[in-house]
Amino acid sequence: MPLYCPDAARPGAPLPHGSVIVVLGSDVEQNGLLNIDSDERVIAGAEAWRAGAAPLVVFTGGTTKHPISFVQATVMAGRARSLGVPASAELEEGRSQTTHENACFTAALLRERGVPLDAPVVVVTEPYHLRRAVAIFARCGLAARPWPIARSYAYAGTPYWRLRLFRQETRESLAWVKAWALGWV
Repeated sequence: MPLYCPDAARPGAPLPHGSVIVVLGSDVEQNGLLNIDSDERVIAGAEAWRAGAAPLVVFTGGTTKHPISFVQATVMAGRARSLGVPASAELEEGRSQTTHENACFTAALLRERGVPLDAPVVVVTEPYHLRRAVAIFARCGLAARPWPIARSYAYAGTPYWRLRLFRQETRESLAWVKAWALGWV
C-alpha cells in the first residue's frame, strides 16, 4: 500500500463532495499525449464528475519543458471531453509548474469566479501525492478533500509498477522536504 495515502482517501472510501474537482497536472509526452499519471488523474476526475462530486472540474498544469510545448491543463481538459465532461463544466489553470502553484493559482481562479474558498474542493491525484497536495491546498486557503485514483498503478503488484511507485514515493519524500523548507506545508 502506498505510504502517503490518507485513510480518508483509500480506494472504496465514500466520494467526497465539493464546489469543484481539482485534477492536478503532470507531464505531457513529446507527442502531445498525457503520461500515465496525468491520464489516471483525468480519468478519475471525470469519474468523480459523473458521480456528482462537484459541478465543475479544474485542470491544472502549465507548459511542458519539451522542445514542443504543451499546456498540461489544456491537454487534460481535451482528454476529459473525450470522456464525457462537457467544456461548460471545465476550467483550466495553465500557468502552474508545482503543486504549490497548482493550489495557489487555483485559489485565485476560484476567487475570480466567485467560488467561496471555504467550500470544499475535491483534489484528484495519485495516492502517494495526496497528503502533500491536500496540505498545500489548505495552506493556500482551500478546504481540500482527497480523492485517490481507485485503479492507479500505485496499487499494482507487478515488479515494473512497484519499481515505478518506489521512484515516485522517493521523489515525493524529497518534495515534502522542499515544501516544508519553503513553508508550503
